[in-house]
Amino acid sequence: MLNLLETHRSVRVMPSGARRVLAAAGINQLGSVMQGFLVVFLVQAGFAPREAAVAAGAFAVGTLVGAPVGADLTTRWGPRTAMTAALTATGAFVALTPWAAETASPVAMTALALLTGVTTQAFRPPSSEALSRSVPAADAVVAFSAFRVSMNAGALLAPVIAAAAIARGWWTALFVLDALSCLVAAALVAGARLPTVDVGATASPSFSDNNLARQGPRALFTPTLSLYLVAMLTSGIVYCQTYSVLPLQLADAGQPTSLYAAVLSIGAITLVVLELPVTSATRHWPVPTAVFVGTFLFGLSYAAYAAAGVGAVVVAGAVLCVAGTTISAPRLWSHPSAAHPTLRPALFAASQAAFGLGMAIGPVLGVAVWQEVGRSWWAVIAVVGVISAVTGGFGTRTMRGAT
Repeated sequence: MLNLLETHRSVRVMPSGARRVLAAAGINQLGSVMQGFLVVFLVQAGFAPREAAVAAGAFAVGTLVGAPVGADLTTRWGPRTAMTAALTATGAFVALTPWAAETASPVAMTALALLTGVTTQAFRPPSSEALSRSVPAADAVVAFSAFRVSMNAGALLAPVIAAAAIARGWWTALFVLDALSCLVAAALVAGARLPTVDVGATASPSFSDNNLARQGPRALFTPTLSLYLVAMLTSGIVYCQTYSVLPLQLADAGQPTSLYAAVLSIGAITLVVLELPVTSATRHWPVPTAVFVGTFLFGLSYAAYAAAGVGAVVVAGAVLCVAGTTISAPRLWSHPSAAHPTLRPALFAASQAAFGLGMAIGPVLGVAVWQEVGRSWWAVIAVVGVISAVTGGFGTRTMRGAT
């Protein structure tokens, strides 16, 4: 109880600028429809399924490019201007999507989807940098946990809004809503008062060494940080199996689509409800311990999906998956906040790009292998999860004197 009260106090006393960033993340996610509904929209607009898939793939490629773009803009302009620019551009591109679909040009639609992916992901590095500057180092994990809760709360409501609009055929209104949410979020961060230097304690010894800062991007490829990036990559590969292979496995086992929908809903609700309390209970754990334990549970939970014929086991696996991520994810995603200020934007970008790369290659790899080996694929994924736990545990250790 004491830890929970301490966490609530940390959130409550966050500077107004940090709270604006949290609100902007949730509002922006509330209207997000491009990733989840682009293929459906384009097919009903007359595009061939393959053309729609190419556009969706372009969006995914754009998100990989967007992380380093966002980091570069953060370094050049500062986090507030970079966030405002990224959100405003995303709003404009999303608003143009119905018009681009009316042209019936796959090239135009693919190009627009690519640009939207870039600007969508470009918001993440400056928002992460803004939170890192705004809170003391001791509260960084809580800040990033609140960031994840805000985004997931928006993501939980977004499909409900989208489903209501789609049922009425209001596709244009749906994209306009998405664009407006981006612009509202942009207005929020544009008015945020963000510090130009870090608040509170200095960076941890693992990253604060000035010799690391002088090395520039090469400092990202020390053995320890390389293990951290491998953990992010493998976490992405494991996580995306929920959205790519799991629905196929459930259908193959004869389960109704409603079970898959229930898994997604239960997972989202569990995360929103448990994230801050779990972070409170574990906030004083050593970072490597929390990363290893949480990621181990996260990876191990996917083994339950081999028993896709038993709905209760599938649901239990989904709950265990989210429980694991509530322990490890805030540490993994906030880890770059301890970096030297000159390295931090690049490390945020590298970590997000590594996770995004895992999310991009995971579905292709997962579906291809699952078609060959069937439910044995979930044992492989559990092993990948364990690898992620081990590399994450070692990759978040302190590197005193590292060069």
